[in-house]
Amino acid sequence: MNSKNMHWSRKLDQLVESKTIEDDELFTSREYGEYTQVQAEDMVTGICGYLRRQGFEISEMEEEHRANMLRVSIQKADSGQTAATNGWNVVINPNSSIVTFFPETELRHYAIQGLRVHECGHIIFTDFPTMRAYGNQLEQGKWWPDAPTRLSSDDGAKLSERMKDKNYCMALSCVAHNLLNAIEDGYIEAEIRQIYGGLATTQLETTNEALVERSLSIKDVLEKQTDEFRAVFSQILLYSKFSIMKLDDYSGELMDYLDECIEIIDEVRFDRSPKHRVAAVNELLCLLFPLYDKMVREMVEKFKQNQQKQSSGNQKNGNQQGGGQQTGSGQAGNGQSGSDQPGNSGSSSSANGQNGSDTSQKSESKNALGGTICVPDAVAQSIQKEMNQIAQQAGASKENSGGFTRSLANPDASGGNKKAQSSVSKGKGAVGGAGSKTGKPNLEPAEADLNRIRQEIKRNDASITIEGEIRDEMQKEADRVDYSVLGAKGRGVTVVRAQGVSAEAPSVYEALARDILPISRNMERLLKTIIRDQEADETISRLPLGSRVEARTLYHKDGKYFSQHNFPRDAPRLAVGFLCDQSGSMSRSALDASIKTGIILEDMCRRMELPLYVGGFTTSDSCGRSCTYISYVEPQSVDKKDKYRLVGMDSGGGTPTGEAMVYLADRLNKETSQNKLLLVSTDGQSHNGADTIRAVIKQCQRKGIIVIGAGIGACRESVRREFGENFLDISDLDTMPRTLARIVKRSLLI
Repeated sequence: MNSKNMHWSRKLDQLVESKTIEDDELFTSREYGEYTQVQAEDMVTGICGYLRRQGFEISEMEEEHRANMLRVSIQKADSGQTAATNGWNVVINPNSSIVTFFPETELRHYAIQGLRVHECGHIIFTDFPTMRAYGNQLEQGKWWPDAPTRLSSDDGAKLSERMKDKNYCMALSCVAHNLLNAIEDGYIEAEIRQIYGGLATTQLETTNEALVERSLSIKDVLEKQTDEFRAVFSQILLYSKFSIMKLDDYSGELMDYLDECIEIIDEVRFDRSPKHRVAAVNELLCLLFPLYDKMVREMVEKFKQNQQKQSSGNQKNGNQQGGGQQTGSGQAGNGQSGSDQPGNSGSSSSANGQNGSDTSQKSESKNALGGTICVPDAVAQSIQKEMNQIAQQAGASKENSGGFTRSLANPDASGGNKKAQSSVSKGKGAVGGAGSKTGKPNLEPAEADLNRIRQEIKRNDASITIEGEIRDEMQKEADRVDYSVLGAKGRGVTVVRAQGVSAEAPSVYEALARDILPISRNMERLLKTIIRDQEADETISRLPLGSRVEARTLYHKDGKYFSQHNFPRDAPRLAVGFLCDQSGSMSRSALDASIKTGIILEDMCRRMELPLYVGGFTTSDSCGRSCTYISYVEPQSVDKKDKYRLVGMDSGGGTPTGEAMVYLADRLNKETSQNKLLLVSTDGQSHNGADTIRAVIKQCQRKGIIVIGAGIGACRESVRREFGENFLDISDLDTMPRTLARIVKRSLLI
């Protein structure tokens, strides 16, 4: 490492050591998001692989497809929003009251990952097509897969009569949707514990501890709201997921409903047949009809009254959209909030409009389970608003109304970190409280992961700062270069450091490098063998001390019996500069050839410890300069991600070849390497002209720099005229990376 690199490395370490990372920055960082993405993909592939080995029909192709399509994002939002998924995308809110319930950073980390485990459980185990089919049928007033047995009861007959109203069916679908999701949550978490277990279960139980501790008892709900359905539904949520009910010694008439709910839920909660769980929800709808019927009818009636008023107002004003115009709508399955209501994370396509406002418009919209029907959106919106509030009070999972998006609700509608003081009563078939404390979890894995992520964040942030300082120094260096050889046209170079590495860059790099890196690896092995053999002959004999004894010198008896290799060299054998034309005339295939060449050179030079500069050039009007030099690979890069920067090459502008050559030649000239090589790939005539380019080449040669101009594209003859005997004809772009790598090899062995 040269002194300049040591300077930047020391400064980088100082910046890393001085920086502190708060929780908010930690959990919203790109690095933490990437960690969570990997954990989610590992969970999907791990469970799919296990199920396949157990005989389930899950192909490796399907497993790979699920993992590749899965996208996890961590987005800070209102504390009432927690996590959501549409079956492929997962959104997690690190500001959720579930997360902030815990004072320790490590437990907050476990809570966030617990949300990820839960949502991935839905992606793996939830049968979304069955749920959509159920929603479609119920919206149309049809029971599916079969009519419930309780339909023959008086309440069942009344419910059948109500279902002749399509608005009532839409609202009923929202009620059914949330009941189904409560049972579904218990099922998928049971599968996770049985199949996956380990740290994932610890994380899930951490999330559940916050949910249970913050949930309300049936007495609390009845005190806050007189609606009995709210009170019963809050306990259904708790029991379905945790096998507990918070009763506070309640013994009222609602206990009869709760006892029957427990019997229905216990029959299907661990049943792997999604149709059986749907059938259980149908039974619950019949059973609970007396509790929710009034609430649903009042909301439907309220909607109809508002619709009539708005319709009259629109006719009077002659404005069909007027006050009833929809002001906003979430897109189904995008993981974003379509409503301002607390706890309504996920999209909301059946609840169009903002802030729960009613609307007179009708539209085709998806219901809670993804079905499509032409209905007034405000009906579903009003019902879902009520269901959200109930779920918030219960402290268990719910599913949002938009496009079968799932979310965990804010468990405490009153806010704050107050722990519920109610007693806990287990129902029939209880398997134990998932959220009950059994001792403090082992936080060592969390500490190790978070420390590593913090270091990565600090190093990446420090690297950005250092890279900016390096770019500033490169610009100062560029401004000091003598461009007089270019004549009046030479106005200098603007230096630009290639943008930071995107999330997609590594995968793009791997795809391009897969077939070409064997070239550099084979060449590297050959070169190291040749160099080792050459330098084995460069020995100094008859030394009083050394690395080996020379037996043939023992007879001298003067004590000078040793020899040593003159190795390693103080300076590298070769420094390489590679200039890539990025003018507007460069085709995509030509750019790809330049990128692949850069990949080979970067890999080989890095392994051989040779200084390498890779830069693109195009025209510029910045500060009166005529050329922009885009730096991709630098010998003193501090973030070690230059190879990924190469895939970001693009085209646009003119061809200031002369300025780029003068600038890069000046940088190569400062290297202490024995040999120096400047490669230029371009597809046509520069704006400098042939005479100027040849003058630049001669100047480079006087400095001991070998120049090769690789002509690519249809206008290679223009490049030939400019570079003369230094011209290299690349008629086949596929051969360009290998050809230029061989030139580097020959230059290294001079």
